[in-house]
Amino acid sequence: MINKLKPKSEFYRNILIFSTATTQIFGDNLFVSIKGNDLNDCKSEKTSCKTIQKSVNLAKAGDTVYIKAGNYGNEKVTFPNSGTADRLITLEGYKNKPGDKPMYLNPTPNMVLDPLLMPLLDGNDLLKSTAFGLYGKEYIQIRHFQIKNYNKGIYSTGGSRKKPLDGIHFSYIYAREFGSTSGTFTPKSGGATTSANWGYGIALSKSHKYSSIEHCVVINAGGDSILAYGDHNKIRDNKVFATWYDEKGLKRINNTDYDITIRGDNNVVDNNYIKTDITLYHRGHGISILTDENGNWTPCVAVEYDTAQYNVVTNNTVEGAGTGLQLRHDVANNFFTNNSIINTICGIGFTDGAHDNNIAKTIIRGATYMVSFVETPENGKDILFPSISDNMIDTIIAEDIHHMIDLSIFAPSEKYYLNIQNNIIKNLTIKNAKKLYETNKHKYKKNIIKNNQILNVKLINVSDSSLLLGFNIVNFVQTDRANR
Repeated sequence: MINKLKPKSEFYRNILIFSTATTQIFGDNLFVSIKGNDLNDCKSEKTSCKTIQKSVNLAKAGDTVYIKAGNYGNEKVTFPNSGTADRLITLEGYKNKPGDKPMYLNPTPNMVLDPLLMPLLDGNDLLKSTAFGLYGKEYIQIRHFQIKNYNKGIYSTGGSRKKPLDGIHFSYIYAREFGSTSGTFTPKSGGATTSANWGYGIALSKSHKYSSIEHCVVINAGGDSILAYGDHNKIRDNKVFATWYDEKGLKRINNTDYDITIRGDNNVVDNNYIKTDITLYHRGHGISILTDENGNWTPCVAVEYDTAQYNVVTNNTVEGAGTGLQLRHDVANNFFTNNSIINTICGIGFTDGAHDNNIAKTIIRGATYMVSFVETPENGKDILFPSISDNMIDTIIAEDIHHMIDLSIFAPSEKYYLNIQNNIIKNLTIKNAKKLYETNKHKYKKNIIKNNQILNVKLINVSDSSLLLGFNIVNFVQTDRANR
């Protein structure tokens, strides 16, 4: 049944949660500078520590650590203590005066991180090291930092869905180059870099609640740029870039696979910008809503994140990625609105049992195809042939696309087939397209494509508008038909 979700109520509920933060009680201030000394007490700028780790070891709930601009080398900072809901532990970088909140006004893919602007950590280790590791800690915020050349930039983990970590906040983090970036790290057997070198830019890994990543920039994370596991988290006002070259102009081996990924319920993804170089050999996925049900052709057992629902994705721009918006592995009841997708391969991708999702008021420009319905054997539940069903796509403007709908199956045998039912696509304007649809669904004989509807379509300059098998098309208007 279409539209089981109540997206507006869920959206405003999330806004309320994040606008009624607990009043903070502040503790002591601690100070770090590259001219400091770890034999000092860290209690003033004149008696500052030299390393971030020394100050973090001293920090207790409510304390703020101020770190002055400079190159702090390959520190690997871990947190021995947690804060509390009303007494966060804060790490804050500054340029000249504590609290001056430095930032880049116009970050770009080729930006060079400047240690004179705010503190910089340079790991020089793309395989194993982590700049900031938060392991089982809560109520910590890190802001106004630069990080480069680690395997993981900021990585928070140690919770579970039943007992998620609370109150982790990252903002104004400028981060680039994570995971392997040169042939040095190619496996001995040859070929592309393996997942052992998967990099993370900024990650709220398993599992978090009421946490956030805001106003951050991640460039060239060879895996996940921004990841959030859990419920009621906020990903807002970030920029993610994927390019061929690192800060030094060296060509990268592996490219970003996932720009922004959400695994969980009731999260908000708002006003983010993603740009991928369209010449990359793997252009990845822009904004993805996923569950953990990806059992590599075998049924999953004891999956922790078996739902990803009631997430709200608004006001984002995805440019150049392989897929603009991806819904995969049985995700349901998610709401997308006012997003722009530019020069991607796929605009919106429904994959492996995605159902009961709502996509509205979206602009898609320059994509190969506007929307895809795809089944793959990666998700273990595909063996049971769940359908891609009951999704609503409403009020889309698509310009300069190759075709509107792609129906595909990527599977090794005939036991896999497409099952696409009861989806509605309505209120579309399609301008400058070569054809209405493309499919390899006839590869196997058991495909089920039925009871889908396309309503209120206006085609302008579309070459081939042959009707889709299994789609009921109503109020179909075509003008300025192009020559075939």
